[in-house]
Amino acid sequence: MEKSVDNHQVNDFQDEKDTDEKSGVTWSQIWHAIKKHWIGLVVSVCAGVILSSAFAFGIKKPKWSSTGSMIVLAKADSSSTDDQTQITAANLSLSLSLLPTIVDIMGDSPVQSAVAKDINTSYNSQYTATDIGKMVTVKARTYTSSERSLYIDITASTSNKDLSISLVDATITETVRLAKDKDQSYSNLLSSLTTAHTASEPVDTSMSKATIILIGFVCGLVVGCLYGIIFEFSSKKVNTSEELESLTGVKVLGMIPDASLDSMDSKDSKKTN
Repeated sequence: MEKSVDNHQVNDFQDEKDTDEKSGVTWSQIWHAIKKHWIGLVVSVCAGVILSSAFAFGIKKPKWSSTGSMIVLAKADSSSTDDQTQITAANLSLSLSLLPTIVDIMGDSPVQSAVAKDINTSYNSQYTATDIGKMVTVKARTYTSSERSLYIDITASTSNKDLSISLVDATITETVRLAKDKDQSYSNLLSSLTTAHTASEPVDTSMSKATIILIGFVCGLVVGCLYGIIFEFSSKKVNTSEELESLTGVKVLGMIPDASLDSMDSKDSKKTN
């Protein structure tokens, strides 16, 4: 009878062991590992907040974006001598079809070179046409595939607030001037380019300081948790009786105290007496 009970217990233990091996690491073990290394977690979070705060308030530069717009009006009847383009169905259709080409012209080298020349004169800088192309974005304004607009939006993004405004104004001015220049290859493409409005007041589009600090906090939290989990599960040292029981499946009956600690306590008591 006793032998059958023992075999039954052994089988139960084997089943539990197999179940643990299949289940792998449990959430309770992960939470225990994080709590056990809470000091490292706190240090990691503090480091993340401090570093992100230093970047947000000391290193990060603002990104000022200014936007201006211009409207395209083309004459469908080239024989007309009127200075003002009438908004007719033919003119509207031609203007809409020319919008992608005008966007290409505004990103063309002659326009960018002219803008660079104006900016370098005003700011005593040495920007190239390539630099202007990286700072200025031009795109036609559309709402849906069927609802299109005659507007073209020009956006300039730099770390200098005034430079963003100047880039937008210079891009609009030079495009209108070169489009009407008879010496340019695309001068006869349009009869009229009209400025709708100049550059708007720049706004800082860079990531906010609060967002940067929040990201630092989250990164520190993640790193701290990973540190505790990796350190705990990679360590082969057994620190508690519960860990020993989970590893062996055998109940711990008692623990033998460290004799060296007792001898040290007795020596200290003698010295005190």
